[in-house]
This record gives sequence, C-alpha cells and structure tokens, in this order.
Amino acid sequence: MADRTSKKSMTPYEMLSGFSERVAQVDGEQRQGRDQASHEASLRLVLSNAPFGVMLLAPDLSILYMNVVAAALLDEGNGVPEDWAGVGRAMAAETGETLADLVRFEDGQQTERSTGVMELHTQDGVRSVDFRSCRLQDGRIVVGFADITERRNVVKDLQRSHKKLERMVHERTRDLVAANNAKRDFLANMSHELRTPLNGILGMSEILRDTALDEEQRICLSAIRQAGHEMLRIVSNLLDVSKAEAGRLVLRPRNFALRSSLEQVITLFRRRALTKGLSFSSIIEADIPEEINADPDRLKQLVFNLLDNAVKFTQSGGVSLSIRLGTSSASGRIPLRIEVSDTGPGIEAEAQEHIFESFFLGEELMTKKHAGAGLGLPIARHIAMSMGGGVRLESNKRRGSLFVAELMAAPANGLWTDRSAMRRVEPPTLGPLKILLVEDEEVSRMYARLMLDKMGHIVVMAENGVAALQRLGAEDFDLVITDIQMPKMDGVTAVEHIRGVREGYEVRDPAIPVVALTVFAHNDARERILAADVDEYVTKPVESKRLTEAMRNALARRGRKA
Repeated sequence: MADRTSKKSMTPYEMLSGFSERVAQVDGEQRQGRDQASHEASLRLVLSNAPFGVMLLAPDLSILYMNVVAAALLDEGNGVPEDWAGVGRAMAAETGETLADLVRFEDGQQTERSTGVMELHTQDGVRSVDFRSCRLQDGRIVVGFADITERRNVVKDLQRSHKKLERMVHERTRDLVAANNAKRDFLANMSHELRTPLNGILGMSEILRDTALDEEQRICLSAIRQAGHEMLRIVSNLLDVSKAEAGRLVLRPRNFALRSSLEQVITLFRRRALTKGLSFSSIIEADIPEEINADPDRLKQLVFNLLDNAVKFTQSGGVSLSIRLGTSSASGRIPLRIEVSDTGPGIEAEAQEHIFESFFLGEELMTKKHAGAGLGLPIARHIAMSMGGGVRLESNKRRGSLFVAELMAAPANGLWTDRSAMRRVEPPTLGPLKILLVEDEEVSRMYARLMLDKMGHIVVMAENGVAALQRLGAEDFDLVITDIQMPKMDGVTAVEHIRGVREGYEVRDPAIPVVALTVFAHNDARERILAADVDEYVTKPVESKRLTEAMRNALARRGRKA
C-alpha cells in the first residue's frame, strides 16, 4: 500500500524518467514463454495507463498506437494519425526534428534515450515537452513524452524571483555601504572639526593654570579642563569607532612593559572608585611576562574603556581588574585574559544582545543617569578582535557584570630591556631654539606661541605656507612647527617646497627639522604627512610634553643638537 501511495505521489515527468525500465519489464516477459497475444495485451495496458504521452511506432516509424494523453497534447483528438507528418507538423516546423531524429538508436543499443526538451505549439499555446524513447526486442519503438510546461514555468518564476532578490540585495547592500560610508565620513569629519576648538580650550586652560589664580578660579579652571578632556575622549572615540566599523583600526605593535604601561590607567580608576566610595582591586598575575609585544596604546584604551564602564555604572560595592594568561596559545604567542567585574546593577538579557553596538546606552535617553555616548564597549571589542580575540559579557540583573576580554600578544624580542632603561632617564630640556610657527587659526597660534615662549624659545609666526616659505628664504631657523590645514598653501605642500620636491621657492635650509600639527588622527592622513618628509607630527589638541618630545625627535632625526 505504501508503494502505491509513493507511485501516485510521483509526477508524470518523474515517472517518464524511468518508463523504459517498466516497458522493458513487460517486454521481457516474451522471453519467459508468454504468448504474443498476452504479451501485446500487457504492453498496451501499460502504455494506455501511462500518465504521460506514449506512442508505439513500428520499425519503419509508422505510428501503431497513441494513448489519450499523447493525442490531447499533440492536438490529435482521440484518434491515431496515419503518419508522423500529422503528429509532428508543429514540432518539425519549430525544431527541425524528425521522427527519425527523435528515435535514433545506435546499433545494438537497447537503453532509454532522452532527446531533451522541445517546444510544441498547440491550441493551448506553446508547451514544453520532454521526449524519451525505448526500443523493444521486436524492433518496435515506444516514445514517451511529458508536458513539463508548468514545471519549467515554476523554475523560470523561481529564477526570476532569485534574480530580483539578488538585485534587491545588491541595491540594499549598496545603499547600506553608502550609508555606512557617509556615517563614517561624517563622524571622522566631525571629530576633526572639533579638535581645533578643543585645542584652543585645553591649550589656553593649560597656560591659564600656570598663572596666579584664586581658589574659586582654580575650581572653575579644573572643571573646564575636566570637561574639555572628556569631550576630547568622546571625539577620539568617534574617530575610533568610524575606523573600526570600516575595518581600518590599525595596530602599531612594539615591545613594552605591561605593568608600568597600565599603571596610570589603574591609578586613575582607583581614585575614581574611591571618590564614589567603591572598593577597587587590581592584579596582574606573576606568570605574565614582564615585557610583551603588542600595541600599548590600544591595550590601554581597551582596559580604560572596560574600567570606565564598570566604575560609571557601579553605585555601591566595588570594581576589580584581573589580567592573567589565557588557556590557549597559538604558535608561540601569549594569550592574555583581561577580566573586569563590578557589583553594579547588572545588564538585562535584552540589553546584552546590543551592549557592544555603537551608541547603545542601555538606558532611556531622556532619563539617563550616566554620561557617555555608548562607544567605549564597542571600541573595546573591536580592539580585542583586531588583536585576535574578543570581548564577552556575563551579567545578571542586580548581581553585577563581568566583562572578559581575550587577546593575543607576542613575546618581546629581548631588546626592550635596554630601551626601557633608557626611557626611565629623564630627557634633558631643549635649549633655546629659533622656531618658525606656521598656524592660520588665531587661538591655536596664540596658545602655541605662549607655550613655546614659556619653554624659552624664540618664536617667529607665519599664517600660511606661502608666508612660511618667504620667511625660510630670508632667515635661518632651528625648527619649523606647521599646521597642516591652512589657506593659500597647506602644510604638506609647504614641506614639499622646503625639501625641493616642488619648485618655486628657495629656502636657506632644505633639511630643516619639521614638526606637523594636525587635527587628522587617521592613518591615511599620517601616511600623507610622513610621505612629505615631515620629521614628526602631533595630533591636536597639543600638549606641551608631547610637543617637546616631537621637537626633540625631529632634531635628532636631522642630526641637530637639541
């Protein structure tokens, strides 16, 4: 019974594909001694009951029999035509096939032969028909054919739908890529634009801090500087997340001492925690090498972001940091496992699914209690992923959270110890230098001049690249400090004129050390600046310590005395 059900569920096309075996089975009974009449009756019964079209042809290809399905399909009514021309008139005109072509067999061939799909013009329109043929032992030929029009239409519809879907996916992907690129460019441009006024705010506040202020003024100045640095951190995060989402978060690995590198970050958050009445503990396991090879700035940023999130959202209890070796290592690399746990409110299950998405705050915007743009955790995860690992979260509502970052570092090459010892030596202060300061923005120019004046340097100012080149052609200087974005002539073009790459200006010292100031922190801008043979660059806002270091490095690169 199950077998019958299986056969009934088959389509005529599926049954046609194996009809030669069934015909051969009936035809073979003749060899078992059955009489011709009985054999013929059995054969006609099989052919007449076939759910697909069947014709029985004589060896000379005259038509002996045609079942009802075949007659209906070929517009022949219920009769058997006298010759092939009547049956094949439409097909022959369309395909050029003849009955001889349809049923051609190689000598001795007894197997089924498929001639493929043909198009027949009928009263119902064009029909797609699959032809197959089988030769019997007595030389007669059985031709079977099934109408596969609906099947082919379904396939064509599916193909059209697939192509349409592919086109829609392509268009949607293109739109998403364009939107992401626009967002990335907007974030990058905004972060760059914000750095210029921030440079003035933080720079002038640094100058003001060293003046005579009363207690109230110092409190106000401290608040200004704190807000300015927080805004700078948000601006930097905007730039980082735009680079990370574009797959352009570049690492700059080098040898460094892990414990001393993280000391400042740990000290900062210990103070923040104690200010909030929280306990704070940190441990870096002893089996972690003293020195490793990785990007120290990105590693500090990852730890900073995880601790910042923990301290920010914890109101009672404490925060802990643990750094230890991971459980697996690949090809001699060092697996690091960084755990930050807190006793904060925990994170609901629904929010955990989105906690690493950019700009996700985890609380309602209008009632949010905590500052932040929702960028710290996504950036931490991007950093960990770029270091061959990731960040995961374990959290329960009202029971705190545990963030686990896993990443890979390389062993130090053994040369770091000497460099580390050298870095612990306080560098000598720079002697008085005659500096050409090239800056078009008035506040930034004023801040830089005041900062350099306090260092004891002689400062000559120019407002653009053209004015700078004119000065360099008329006077001797020890160093050039130049902004990059300026009217008339930008800083890169000016440096190319100084180095002789471009013609049109003569300068007294083509090898003069040059330090560039720029609001652009992304790698493309850095590469363009360095390609112009700039000796050092400083990203705005400019801090005096970083500028002094850059000036010293630029002088050393050119073999000049500091």
